[in-house]
Formats: sequence, C-alpha cells, structure tokens
Amino acid sequence: MAKTGVLALACGLSVCLADGTLAQEGSEPAAAPATAGENALEGQVSSEDIDALIQRVEEQIQRMNAASSERDNALEFLKEQIDKATSQITAKEETEEALRQKTIELGSEIEILSQDRSSLSDQAETQEATLARLTDEVAKLTTKIAELELLRQDEQAQWTAQLQAEQAALAQAQTALTANQTDLSEAQNARAAEQAELIELRTQLAARETALQQAQSTIAGLRQSASVQVSERDQALQTANSQIDELTQQVSVLVQKLTSVQAALSLSETTINEQSGTISELNEQLTVALQAQVEELEQYRSDFFGQLRKILGSSQDIKVVGDRFVLPASLFFASGSSLLSPQAQQQLGQVASQLSAITAKIPSDIHWILRVDGHTDNEPLKEGSFFQSNWELSSARAISVVKFLIEAGVDPARLAATGFGEFQPIDPINKAPNRRIEFKLTEG
Repeated sequence: MAKTGVLALACGLSVCLADGTLAQEGSEPAAAPATAGENALEGQVSSEDIDALIQRVEEQIQRMNAASSERDNALEFLKEQIDKATSQITAKEETEEALRQKTIELGSEIEILSQDRSSLSDQAETQEATLARLTDEVAKLTTKIAELELLRQDEQAQWTAQLQAEQAALAQAQTALTANQTDLSEAQNARAAEQAELIELRTQLAARETALQQAQSTIAGLRQSASVQVSERDQALQTANSQIDELTQQVSVLVQKLTSVQAALSLSETTINEQSGTISELNEQLTVALQAQVEELEQYRSDFFGQLRKILGSSQDIKVVGDRFVLPASLFFASGSSLLSPQAQQQLGQVASQLSAITAKIPSDIHWILRVDGHTDNEPLKEGSFFQSNWELSSARAISVVKFLIEAGVDPARLAATGFGEFQPIDPINKAPNRRIEFKLTEG
C-alpha cells in the first residue's frame, strides 16, 4: 500500500513538471509578438495590425493564466498526496527518519512548483507591460497621423488660395479681351450695315439713270415726230424736262448720300484699324512686360544659385540645370529617411538667409515661388519602411525642406513642395544621380 501511494505521488509530480515545462516552452515565443510590434511601429502600420497584435498578446496572457491555474491545482494535489503519504507512513509505522526524508523531498518539489508559478507571474506582468507599451505606441501613431492630416489640409488650402488668385487674374484679362472683341465686332457690324446701305443706294442710282435714259429716249421720239401737234410736243417736252430736273436732283441727292456713306465707311475703317492697332500694341506691351519680369527673375535666380553654390561647396554632384539647382539627396537625408541631418539643417539655415536677402530685392509686382522637388530612384523600399512608396518618400523629403525653410523665416507663400518619386530620372543607367533634391525659382 505504501509503495502504491509513493508511486502515485511520483506520477503526479511528473505530470505537473511536464505541464510546467510545456508551459514554459509555450511561453518563450511570447517575445516574438512584441518584437514584431516594434518592427511594425517603425514603419507605417494599420489599426488592424495593431489590434491583431494586442489580441495575440491577450491570448498569450490567458494561456499563461490557465497554466498558472493548472499548477495551483497540481500543488493542491501534491499537498493531498503528502497528507495521504503521511497517513500511510503512520499506519505502517514507518521510521521517523524515512518520513522526514520523504517530507523533505516533497517540500523541494513544492518549492520548485512555487518557483515555476512565480516565473509565470513575472511573464504575465512582462506581457501586460508590453501590452501597455503597444497601447502607448498606438496613441502616438494616431497623434502623428492627425498631425500629417492637418499639414495636408494646410497645404491644400494654400494651393487653393493661389489657384483662386490666378483664376481671378485670368478672368480679368479675359473680360478685358472680351470687351475689346465686342467693340471690334460692333464696328465690323456697323461697317457691314453701311456697306449694305451703299449697295442699296447704288441700286437706286442705277434705277434713276435707267429712268433718265428712258426720258431722254422719249424726248428724242417727240422731237422726231413731225405729225404731233406743237402744243402736245411742248407739253411733253416740258413734262420731260421736269422729269429730267427731278431725276437730276434725285441723282444729286444720291451722289451726296453716296459720298457721305463712303466717308462713313472710311471713318469706320480708320476706327477699326486704330482699335486693332491698340489691341496689338497692348499685346506687345504685355509681352514685353512679361519678358522683362522673366529676365529680371532670371537675374535673381542666377544670383540665388550662385550664393547656393558658395554655401553648399564645389562638389561635382551639385549642378545647375537650366532653371533648376540640383543637389544629391545624400547631402540631406539618410537612406529611406525624410529626417534632415544636422549638417543639412546648418546648410539650409544659410540657404534661408540668402533666400530672404534675395526676396527683399525682388520687386513686389513679380510673382515668384521657390519650388522644392523631391526625386528618388526606382529601387523598391525595404520591407518595414515607414513609407509605402518612393512617391511618398520624395514628397516627405520635399516637405521636410520646406518646413525647415519656413521655420527659418522664409515666407510660406513663396514656397512649394513637390514629390516626383522615381518617375523623372535624369540618368536611366546610374541610379545615384536620380536620388536628388531640386530648387526651382520660378514664376508664381
């Protein structure tokens, strides 16, 4: 009977220790979700990924609590076995030394189980701390997303205001052009009406001339008729003369009207020519003024790029291409990052000073902006990167430069940030030159 009780107690200990070992082995991967969470937080993660990570941590904590409960049950079972063993030892009158030895062994096993239970408790506390840290990271990510959304809304408002101003100026120019075209159309319509009236007068004049010829033919016939009485001939002659006089007056009136219409037509043509000349002159003046502004802005651009060359050094990678100042992205950013390096911040501070000095010299009637363009190569971003595409990376880099210039005192209305990703390479073979930042001083 004693051997059977001791064997049952040993089997219970083996089961409990096996359960404890399995629980410990199952708890080792618990660090993996935390590591995956930390890696996910370094990039751009979705709320679904974070919820799944939190759920896995909670399930791991539940499994650890279940394992702890099983070990408590095993401990209770061992205590019961100790009581039974003690009773059996007393009943069989075992020696005091054997009982003490078994009690010590059972106490050691109980202590091991207590230590395992303490280890499980520590692991549960570690998992809870990890869950709290993940929750804090989720809150930080939410705050960052809100800040980026506000920045996007501000930039959209600036672009909208600038677009509305340009549309208003275009509408004014179109209104003036429409007014000039309306005046020209009215003058042309008046000229067409006068020409129609001239044609009608010429038709009437031709009819009068025909009537005059008929009258003259009648007079000739009367003169040739010898059998007609003199009185009738004289009367017919007087009638013909009267008709001739009337027709002559009508012809004179028609000639005067014709002269007046021709003078009016000449005046209309002069007016039209003058208006056409005025429109051409205005267009030429506008073209000259715009060209002068472009040339003047080109001079300021040349001065600004010259100062940039002095500030940023004489590296062969720094180039002036047309109206753009091209700089390698490596001067400002680490690979895959949009954070400005300390050296870049120092150089951009000098750029901001030179830009402010140039701004003070440019006349207020010249509309201009400094556009900051971000470009990347066509290499895909590394897995776990904060940005999902090269387009987002290039835009974020351009925005970082613009934000720094604004903080350095440059007028935000004179700045624009644009991201082109990998879609405008300057070297299809060598990828390094394609990773660049460009400054373009251009018309607003």
